Amino acid sequence: MIKFNSKPFNFQKHIQGIRALGIIGVLLFHAGYSFAQGGYLSVDIFFVISGFFMTIIILNIKEDKGFFLKFYQRRITRIIPLSVFVITILTIASIKYFPTLYDFESIKSSLFFYSNFNFHNSSNYFQSFNDNIFLHFWSLSLEEQFYLIFPMFLFFLRKYFFNKILIIFISIIILNLMSIHFLGNLSSNFPYIDKELSFYKPLEIFSFYFLTSRFWEFCLGGVAGILYLNETFSNNKIDFKKTNLISFIGLLMVVFSQIFFDKSMPHPSIFTLIPTLGVFLIIVFSFKETFTYRFFSNPILVFIGNISFSLYLWHAPILIFQENLNLKNINPDISRVIAIFISVIISYLSYKLIENFFRRKENVFKTYIFILINFMLIIFIFFAVHYKKTIPLMNDEFYFIKEINEKQLSLNTLPCKSFKKKFINENYSHLCYFGDVSKNNKEYKKDLYIFTGFSQALMLIEASDALLMKKKAMGLWYNREYECEMLNPLMPNIWGTHPNYNVNSEKIENCNNHNKALKTFIKENFKEYNIIMIYSNDWDNRLFGDGINSFFKSQNLIGGNLLSDKDLSIENFKLYLDNFNFSNARHIFINQIPNYKTSPLSIFESDFRANKKFTTNLYAEPKKLNNFLKQELNSILNDKDFEIINPFDVFCDKKNSNKCLILKDNEFLYFDKEHLSVQGANILMERVLND
Repeated sequence: MIKFNSKPFNFQKHIQGIRALGIIGVLLFHAGYSFAQGGYLSVDIFFVISGFFMTIIILNIKEDKGFFLKFYQRRITRIIPLSVFVITILTIASIKYFPTLYDFESIKSSLFFYSNFNFHNSSNYFQSFNDNIFLHFWSLSLEEQFYLIFPMFLFFLRKYFFNKILIIFISIIILNLMSIHFLGNLSSNFPYIDKELSFYKPLEIFSFYFLTSRFWEFCLGGVAGILYLNETFSNNKIDFKKTNLISFIGLLMVVFSQIFFDKSMPHPSIFTLIPTLGVFLIIVFSFKETFTYRFFSNPILVFIGNISFSLYLWHAPILIFQENLNLKNINPDISRVIAIFISVIISYLSYKLIENFFRRKENVFKTYIFILINFMLIIFIFFAVHYKKTIPLMNDEFYFIKEINEKQLSLNTLPCKSFKKKFINENYSHLCYFGDVSKNNKEYKKDLYIFTGFSQALMLIEASDALLMKKKAMGLWYNREYECEMLNPLMPNIWGTHPNYNVNSEKIENCNNHNKALKTFIKENFKEYNIIMIYSNDWDNRLFGDGINSFFKSQNLIGGNLLSDKDLSIENFKLYLDNFNFSNARHIFINQIPNYKTSPLSIFESDFRANKKFTTNLYAEPKKLNNFLKQELNSILNDKDFEIINPFDVFCDKKNSNKCLILKDNEFLYFDKEHLSVQGANILMERVLND
């Protein structure tokens, strides 16, 4: 039986110090410092602390009729005033000064605390940070969803299963983690499980953004809360040397994860236990006089912890604003430091003037008025934007960029058409036919363009549809599922074939078999067609860039540094090309397209801000290419008689390859910093199809 002591939070400073460690980690991560590459795990630290506090509050509070009303009122006054104020300010700032960052869906979903669902469908956390000033609101939305569910759940346990709360929490932690790791191994076909189990194969329901993948972290904080209230722990009956050592180990676990973990680590997963269990050990075993208690009670850390909520909300957009200002006369490192300093100053002011003010009981009515005013202001702005009503915030630049954003630039627009020949496999999606899908003319062979690649092939299809119609040719693109894609960054059956790399052999076999079936299908059903293979991919990243290193780490491959394995790179590239060795086929290899550090739309905005006028044609400097194995790969392509198209020749100045078109005749040529828009793809494919 668990014996609880009802007691106040007598180490509030200690917890605030832990919050400081979390916010410092996430701030440095968002600022781009390589020594804090695991700083994104700080959000998980906050979830553990939230679970800890919620458990203490629910188990300590006296049961009465107004319990839930009082509880949620405290949550409202604690979180919502500052949240809606920040959203209001960011909305105004994006419209007035940074039109490329205005995003109605992000604002709306952040305002009503469902942004984690919105970003799950639209944004990769690790790739989209600089493009969305509201992205960090995903964790606040998730936490609010937790506050809706957890108190009632815990109150139910307190009333009916009081003595089993600890066991229930531990069971949830174990089951939740096991579900994240292994449920993806289940199959709808007999024997209903993969022959070879993957250690980490999560279902979509356990996505990065969802409460289902984080609930165990809140429960871990709940276990810490239960132990904190337990008589043994609360009366310091454990040996001091042991608690001092255990809590210090917890600190090392948190710091280690923030320094050495990176975005390639499976997350959330059992690996996330390292920082979260570290926080758990610090909370539970940091009694007074321990090193960690004294360390986290440091006035500087306590100050940072006090403003941590404000700092979390302000730091991300300020860093993004700093990046978008494109301050050419200021060193980037100095600019980042200035942005961090401004974030701290603004956070302190909002902590004092907003957080503290509206948290007071006597200001409850003012709190609701403040929230209402901000809501009404945002709604007014929405209507003004929608109906193009002129207000002081808006100008021609804003509406011009908004109009561009609303054009059909999405990679998701597929002009797939019906065709009599269908390749059906229950585990994979259908083939996409486009262009002229009418019957083949007996007088001449029709051309069939087969596109291979990931999103860099997908971005070409909408433009190619119209161009192939003019040529009376047909296009085909195969939309692969992720099981094969996760095996390799290029194409199914390439990676994992080398003996030094240990990948699930069942997956390799499945992908190999599927590739053979697809190849046989094309050979048997398109004999009367002239086959032209189009190869388009993010070669610089996927074949010899950072993407490969991340891939190896995520798959736990042995000796995973492809950059040092030149022979393996060449071998795998040859295997990739051999996948499509159809007899008498033409092969067109589209080299790396120019990529940019920031979105071309942001570059346009900076140019307008500097020159005070719209530019119909705009050039920008692309990222430098890796050029690893460039000579060897070109030699392979030439030996195989491939036609090579260099997009730099299409979009860049002939005399200066560091000057490339991103805007032509008021049409943006890019969807984002790595993918062409329909307009850009049309220019490239006209060169490809007419050469």
